[in-house]
Amino acid sequence: MTDKEALERLDDARLATWDTHRPDAFVDMFADDFVIRDTSIAAPITTREGAHDYLRKWSAAFPDMRIRRTSRVVDDESVAGEVEMIGTNTGPIELGPTQVPSAARRLLVRALTSLV
Repeated sequence: MTDKEALERLDDARLATWDTHRPDAFVDMFADDFVIRDTSIAAPITTREGAHDYLRKWSAAFPDMRIRRTSRVVDDESVAGEVEMIGTNTGPIELGPTQVPSAARRLLVRALTSLV
């Protein structure tokens, strides 16, 4: 298996943990030193507990959330892509210390992702 193929499989598995709302599986994929950056929260996430909580909060806010990749670029050391998350926002969205009330409707969220 090439490095590119291994990265594609890792990226596929990572997105599957989001699509199936499995924060434990999401966290199990991380190296010892990792960083999650999200422009909607003030500080990067660098702990397993923080990463677990991150997916758990998105899943709670969008219990029927589904995720799909719309594009991806892979080289020997990294993966970058675009995803769309669609779901019904039935609970508040916690963005760091800020809590945004439920929109009580279906929303489409587009995001850029990368693994390095």
